[in-house]
Amino acid sequence: MHGFARNVDWKLVSTTNGAEPSMTMELTPNDYTKAMWDKEFKVTETVTLKGGALEAKLVVENMGSEAFDFTGSFHTYLAADINKAAVGGLSGCKTFDRLGKAESVVNGDVKFAGPIDSVYYGVPETLTLATGKRTVSIKSSKTWTEAVVWTPWTDMPACYQEFACVESAAVTPVTVAPGKSWTATTVISA
Repeated sequence: MHGFARNVDWKLVSTTNGAEPSMTMELTPNDYTKAMWDKEFKVTETVTLKGGALEAKLVVENMGSEAFDFTGSFHTYLAADINKAAVGGLSGCKTFDRLGKAESVVNGDVKFAGPIDSVYYGVPETLTLATGKRTVSIKSSKTWTEAVVWTPWTDMPACYQEFACVESAAVTPVTVAPGKSWTATTVISA
């Protein structure tokens, strides 16, 4: 469920200031990544603040001579009162509860009454998270084909009541041909 990209140092390749500040980071193969996934790739993430929103753009490039498959997600930990939080937009979506190992279809908002680690399929472009103070919009490009909702609940007793994760995801493997790329964007705004 968790790959190596979150455990390695990314190279900061550029920053901009001004009305729309941004930073771009890059990840390329190294000995650590090659031990787990021996593919020639370049992943670039650009995070930009603009118009009161945070935009995260991910580009996965195949630098090798053979196609490869990958999965991924943006791990967005959003401040929320877990007792009041609710994820909107998933009603009617097929879901797989990774904790209970069960499939179902969502009926209504997803609320947090215990640990959740679920994948949602056929998600709409925009989801919402009611945080207890405001509603956050999570708008994803269609290349993010799934969403993940997660809370550690009491596995993280010091902080679990203060956040919820609503992640743009590609759980179904994405194939990138040699010399080609895949791009996905998520925009979070309140």
